[in-house]
Amino acid sequence: MKSVIKLLFSPIVILFLSGCVSTFIPPVENFQPVNNPKVAVLVQVQDQFTHTHYGTTIFNNFVKKYDTNPSIKAEIFATIKSKLEAEVNAEVVPLEEIIDAQEEELNLVAIVDKKWKYTYEGERVREALLSEGVTATIVIREMPRVAQLTCTQFGCVEFISQGHGLFTRSFLGLDSYYSAASYHVSAEIISQPVDLTVLPGLSRFNRMMGQFNELDIEDPADFSNLDGSFFIPVRAELTRYFEQLAFEVSVYLEGKFEKKF
Repeated sequence: MKSVIKLLFSPIVILFLSGCVSTFIPPVENFQPVNNPKVAVLVQVQDQFTHTHYGTTIFNNFVKKYDTNPSIKAEIFATIKSKLEAEVNAEVVPLEEIIDAQEEELNLVAIVDKKWKYTYEGERVREALLSEGVTATIVIREMPRVAQLTCTQFGCVEFISQGHGLFTRSFLGLDSYYSAASYHVSAEIISQPVDLTVLPGLSRFNRMMGQFNELDIEDPADFSNLDGSFFIPVRAELTRYFEQLAFEVSVYLEGKFEKKF
């Protein structure tokens, strides 16, 4: 009954599409997969979960940090590493051990004149990574993301998740819970210029539809002061997000591009 009531009273949510104007994606041609590809991974997130809440009025809104797990960053890296090792026997290394990730330009590939091109700004980083045998990069950055978009005849309102963890909405006393993968993800092949995150298999990881999943959990005793056990399903959903991300990267590292277009 609760789910029916929530459905009746939930606001109209419009999912983001990739854009009103579609972007031309060049075909990936003559890609040569390598055995045991070396993948450099950078994870720039807080070792805290964020609970972003929007109430019926702005006076009920709040953002709260939780130190439920002091090793979130390490767990994300380990999840990606384990999946890539299992799928393509990849060697996965921390990107920051090769370059200063805080200072360098990490956008290494772009589409220019309908062709895959290396970026001029990322040339120094790309050469440094290639000299270490790196085939591809994955960069995870935590940042605010649009979790819901509610539109009426008067316009649209964005509801922003302020960090990874939990996003909640209350409407007339009814609560909805979502895991919040509030990240910008970049995955690029640098042995040959390909931005994987614009391809069909990976583009969803930067879209609202792929970043926020509703959780079927009971209302807590104290909504504004959650205990660590409340984040167990949140952590499980985020782990699944990164496992799926790493799997899609592994498919492309094997050269299976034609099945994705």
